[in-house]
Amino acid sequence: HNLDVMQSLDEAEALIEKRASLYRGGAGIRWAVTLRSHSDSAIGSVGFYNLQPASRSAEIGYDLHPDYWNRGIATEAVGAAIDHGYSRRFFFPLNRIEALTYREHRASIRVLEKLGFTDEGTRRECGFWKGVYHDLRCFSLLRRDWEALKVGESGAELRQAPACGDPLTGYLRAKVICVFRNGGRILAVEGYDPAKKERFYCPPGGRIEFGERSEDAVRREIREELGTELRYPRLLGILENLFTFDGRRGHEVVFVYDADLADRSLYDRDYLDGRESNGEPFTAVWLDMDSRSAAALPVYPDGLECLLRTAR
Repeated sequence: HNLDVMQSLDEAEALIEKRASLYRGGAGIRWAVTLRSHSDSAIGSVGFYNLQPASRSAEIGYDLHPDYWNRGIATEAVGAAIDHGYSRRFFFPLNRIEALTYREHRASIRVLEKLGFTDEGTRRECGFWKGVYHDLRCFSLLRRDWEALKVGESGAELRQAPACGDPLTGYLRAKVICVFRNGGRILAVEGYDPAKKERFYCPPGGRIEFGERSEDAVRREIREELGTELRYPRLLGILENLFTFDGRRGHEVVFVYDADLADRSLYDRDYLDGRESNGEPFTAVWLDMDSRSAAALPVYPDGLECLLRTAR
């Protein structure tokens, strides 16, 4: 947003050389973002700049072509960059990552919130480009916050947070889940609690962003996680869920929706491949509510099965 549209290949090469020189001088690093299927074509970039070895901090920046928004790509790319920043491969032991974004840029803010950044408020007129001062919102992520979210190398906490709770935040979360019915079966994602050594199921969904209506949130989450649209969403009820995950307490209010998949062919599949907001892949299966492993695996959140029985 702070760069003019390039008019020639020379301008692009000059920008690449500028960023490469930062890396050679130990003053920053920038990666190209590509699709796995087309690794020779860049669709965005992500990297660190404004490195401060004395305070062990750095700023992170990222951009993505609009054609690839709302597909979880930015979240996956920024998450990978953060992993590098907090690894031994970085220029120095990093403790704090900052990110600045437009106050109105909800998509960018959503990426940061999903990755655990804390909103530190607005910096008035701290940006100046194209002859205009800009107010920017400042977000930060500490090393200990990221390590807690990652839960070691397994990433289990981040993988379960979208559908099954966010026990590390210390405050109430509003979430949505969506029940897709296929005869006597529902679409569900299998999760695992490493502390309880328990496998469980929960419908797909995720958190409601500030200023977002629950119906808009459930449409967005299904689009981002399963890559499809939904039809005829209907609010079945609202559940309050107090739980523990990996030994940590969580508290959430869950808006439970019922809907149809727009792509009818998905009902004929045994399973659906999806991707969490942090880029982690998952598999959703059609779960028979009456015969699932002799009722050995629970379905969360608590109260969901009762709600489904009364809301047929």
